[in-house]
Amino acid sequence: MLTPDQYTEAVRRRLHGTRARVMEDQQVGPGRVLVGIRSENVMLTPVSTYVVVARTEFATGAMLRDFCRHADAYARRLAGGGVGWVSGACTIAAVVAGGADHDAQQFAGQQAQVGWGTTLRPVVVDLGSGNVVTNLSTGFVGALAVNSVNENVRRYFPLPAEAYAELGHARGGAPGRGPSAPHPHQTPHQTRPPHGAPPPHAPQPPPPPPDGYRRY
Repeated sequence: MLTPDQYTEAVRRRLHGTRARVMEDQQVGPGRVLVGIRSENVMLTPVSTYVVVARTEFATGAMLRDFCRHADAYARRLAGGGVGWVSGACTIAAVVAGGADHDAQQFAGQQAQVGWGTTLRPVVVDLGSGNVVTNLSTGFVGALAVNSVNENVRRYFPLPAEAYAELGHARGGAPGRGPSAPHPHQTPHQTRPPHGAPPPHAPQPPPPPPDGYRRY
């Protein structure tokens, strides 16, 4: 299973891949988080997306609600006074955790919170179950197309199994293994398993949920 730090590294790489502005160790509420900012036009309106990522061992509903409040306030400060009149702002407040309680999952699955020119989308990445928990319903919310928000969630928050594969490919092996270290199951004298069978004791990524992302 990936650790919260390892999964966040996958998010960081995806942010850099879209040329988002990435800021490390930002103070948001009581903790320090990763922040990515990307601007685009949605329905002919300039929209800034603020991706705010916190890490913890276990996410609770109270923790997620508190984090969303702080992340929304942080994004509003960065966006300035033009939001709602000439521009929009979307905050994706994500908690990456080894596990999450039912309250946190239900809160993440609610409809996005909408203000004057702003949208707040909570996300919980539950590494233990291999789920990304959020609301991916379609339609329109104010001046912001929900489909665009959903695209950004999928763009920056892969399923843990996808993040595992990305990190493993980039490093030449399982996450956490150095690029020059040989894989313990790839030696010249190893007997090959039957065609299609995984190597014995190979580390396995967490299985994704049947529909990809869990919704409520």
